[in-house]
Amino acid sequence: MKNPSITQVSQDFDANVRYPVTLPSASVVAHATTAPVTNTIASKNHTNTGAAAPTVITLPSADTMALQGFRYYLTVAQQVSLSPLATERIYLAGSGVLDKDLVIAGVIGNYADVYSDGASWYCVGHSGAVTKEV
Repeated sequence: MKNPSITQVSQDFDANVRYPVTLPSASVVAHATTAPVTNTIASKNHTNTGAAAPTVITLPSADTMALQGFRYYLTVAQQVSLSPLATERIYLAGSGVLDKDLVIAGVIGNYADVYSDGASWYCVGHSGAVTKEV
């Protein structure tokens, strides 16, 4: 029998680490405007539903999200930038630069799975065009 309270499953990040992946059936939270978010983002699907312009989502401190993750899914054709704190990094394909955003191109259906190890953020999976701020 399926457990309806499960919101994440584990998936290999590399040979030594397993990270949580947010399930499609997890709670959904819409962010229509630029805003900071708190560590309550864990284990949820986040969207840009209602956005009329590109948005910047300021992530909480990576240490408050240690060993947790979330998915950001575009439901509106507007770019979304996931912005770590100025003293933190978000990695994509091995590249992590202090205070640079992860940018999800404004195409409906694009998404990024993001995980914190307690010190940094990681894009551990994505669909569509996802890049690092230059």
